[in-house]
Amino acid sequence: MLADFPAELDGLAEQGLEAARRATRLPVTDLCWQWRDDSLTLTFSLPAGAFATTVLAELLHAEEGRAHQRI
Repeated sequence: MLADFPAELDGLAEQGLEAARRATRLPVTDLCWQWRDDSLTLTFSLPAGAFATTVLAELLHAEEGRAHQRI
């Protein structure tokens, strides 16, 4: 992706940045949910370096897609 920017890549390497890749899938384990009145509580486990906000964003995006299909 950055192949067109060799000078920038060299500069980043000189600063000690190492190339790394992230997984395209995020394993969510131990997922539980509970409704109390009008509140939903979610609990789940993620691997180190993963963010719960990513999971929540995907859940909300999936629900938004279903809402548009009902119209």
